[in-house]
Amino acid sequence: MREVTLSYPQTLWLAEGTAPEDLHNEAARYDARDDVLTVNPDFPIYRALLEQQLDEHSSDPEAAAIITEKLRQWWELVLVECIDIAKRLSASPEELARRTSIHTLTAAMSPLSPIAQHLRREVPQQLGRGDRSSGPAPRPPRRTDRRVV
Repeated sequence: MREVTLSYPQTLWLAEGTAPEDLHNEAARYDARDDVLTVNPDFPIYRALLEQQLDEHSSDPEAAAIITEKLRQWWELVLVECIDIAKRLSASPEELARRTSIHTLTAAMSPLSPIAQHLRREVPQQLGRGDRSSGPAPRPPRRTDRRVV
């Protein structure tokens, strides 16, 4: 076995309603120079998934905070893992820029079914109901993580 060092970028979530023009209808932007991922919470697909989950649990006053936290954890995990993989596969800064473009990161967030399934399982657990055998939620990524593969 060999040890692989995962290198996750620093992640910044924009405040709602503050996305710059280049992130309008886009999920995120990655700045390789500073190793910073900027996530747009106004991205329509993110908003739609959030609203869907909030509607499903509208009768529970604790649900909004839990849903927002869980969705952000999963959303961020997918994005930072995409960036980590791009870093490993890229032979040049230009190739890394192509692999982590705004459009590439947005496309990576298109398959929402896995995230929605995790939320449907984890939110009821956090609210004290539902099957607890589904395993833990993802931990928020750290800047550098190590895994043995």
